[in-house]
Amino acid sequence: MSRIFEEYHMNSKNYHSQNKFEPIYKIKEIDYSKKITSEVKDLTPKKKYQSYKIKSNRKFSNKEIDIEEILKLIQTTYSIDSFNKSSIPSAGEFYSLNLYVVLQNVKEQKKGLYLYCTRTKKLRFLRKQVNNSYLPPTNNFANKASIILIITSNLANLYNKYGDRGYRYALLEAGHLGQNISIYCSENNLHACPIGGFYDDLLSNYLQLGRYEFPLYMYAIGGVE
Repeated sequence: MSRIFEEYHMNSKNYHSQNKFEPIYKIKEIDYSKKITSEVKDLTPKKKYQSYKIKSNRKFSNKEIDIEEILKLIQTTYSIDSFNKSSIPSAGEFYSLNLYVVLQNVKEQKKGLYLYCTRTKKLRFLRKQVNNSYLPPTNNFANKASIILIITSNLANLYNKYGDRGYRYALLEAGHLGQNISIYCSENNLHACPIGGFYDDLLSNYLQLGRYEFPLYMYAIGGVE
């Protein structure tokens, strides 16, 4: 018997047979202006504050990126220390995310699929095969990136503690990591584009994921033209 989070994940996958990436009906937007009253004045800051500026970019340089730059990016945005403290919040401190790295154009490194080990902070080589057939045509720009970071989540521990609600926490955790990646790339002269559109089953097969590990998110990252 499948669980609710499995049913949701299965019914929100992308398939080759899809003709549109939009619902068959439209949801009426809520008019929030009707909820605002004039009884209380708006609260405004005394001065303007600078916000983080991030921008997705699909254009990448042909220049190879140094492996140290990749390791710095990953260790800065996602690592867990000996005290079980991390750069992102995680429900129950389970740290369910796994980070797979496809090296495509990295200096003096084999092309292929790697797995980032958060405890040892090393990239573990899995295999040479680079197969991006899990990308729909609209996201083929990722083939020109230096690396593709693929974020997955193993739901086993989250489900055992939180039930089906654990799926929400996995999505939130992936979002926290994605925000770190976007900010890092924007501040370190790297082009990055988050990708949510991919063929789930093809990607799961490529990564050879188990039953309770799901691909959630990915980033194409490369040098600036």
